[in-house]
Amino acid sequence: MSDVDLHGGAEMKQDNFLPDDYTPAEDEPFMN
Repeated sequence: MSDVDLHGGAEMKQDNFLPDDYTPAEDEPFMN
């Protein structure tokens, strides 16, 4: 349960500070 909560929070934060038209590179360790 904790893992899911953490994941959701991280995803929300990313969407908050990341622009809507921003696309992370495949070689970037931010999505990996």
